[in-house]
Amino acid sequence: MLNESQERHVTATLRVTEEELLALRRHVAGAGPRQTLFAVENDVSADDRMRVTQKIDDALALIEQTKTRLSLGRVTQSLRHLLIATVTLMVVDLADTKADGLRVYGPPDPDVWTTLDPMIDDIVTTLDAIVTLMRGA
Repeated sequence: MLNESQERHVTATLRVTEEELLALRRHVAGAGPRQTLFAVENDVSADDRMRVTQKIDDALALIEQTKTRLSLGRVTQSLRHLLIATVTLMVVDLADTKADGLRVYGPPDPDVWTTLDPMIDDIVTTLDAIVTLMRGA
């Protein structure tokens, strides 16, 4: 029914939708990840959370039905490759948060070079250790 390119597109879109729905389900259940810079405030009643969870489950079931009906394969990815790719992108994004990268948003305060940059470097060094570990193992 679908050509190879169409199948890849549909599979990728459904995969991302499934991931986002599962993340939303965790937030609705109050089991979202604890983060330093982001929090989800529960301002939804228990009844509405239950109804939303049911709708999320319905959507996930429809994704499964679509996969089955269109004979879509399951994409399998190596955890090692996922870690390397994801962390590498994080490192690239973090480089843009250093003083030089912040110039596009206006002239950075002189203290940014001595305050923010070393902290970003520490995060990058820690993340680079993950990549090194995964490449060396």
